[in-house]
Amino acid sequence: MSQSTINTYSQGDLVAHFDREYKEKTNKDFFETYLRAIRNNRRMDGRSDKESDLVFYQNNNIIAFVPKAQRYQGEVQIMVEARCGNIIETDTKVRYSLDRAILITMKVLENLGAEMISVCELSKRFDSANPDQRLLYCFLPKHPMSPGGFSECQQRWIVNHYPEDFAQACRNEVQKITGEET
Repeated sequence: MSQSTINTYSQGDLVAHFDREYKEKTNKDFFETYLRAIRNNRRMDGRSDKESDLVFYQNNNIIAFVPKAQRYQGEVQIMVEARCGNIIETDTKVRYSLDRAILITMKVLENLGAEMISVCELSKRFDSANPDQRLLYCFLPKHPMSPGGFSECQQRWIVNHYPEDFAQACRNEVQKITGEET
């Protein structure tokens, strides 16, 4: 009897491919660059009188933020800060931080009106040697009055929805949930 293998697929494979190409073309680690960009964000509308922070929750192990280029209205992400690309590479403290951040994020989105939330884990393969790829969770909420499909990509230009403003709304909810300043 012959043995055959079946190739598996994960969204993390697309991330790994992009990460590899980014490194080849820029000689920089993508996730280090991405974290720096998140922390040093400038508003898309150029306004200095409004908040520019994309981060709505963080601790020593994770960062929860609103991505600048949202694929979905109200999308938020949680990323592991350390060079951990899958759950096996994390320690107990990081897993606890992830659990807490996931719970807080779900409560934030629910408080902001989400009726359904799809969550995708973007992880690297267990046998990958790439030290840069980070474990990432994407939260895609469905809001009751949210338009679907293509118009979601254009929504911020129609109603002045900017990721920085959504991050502020998320921070306000985190403070209500945890009682802590963010």
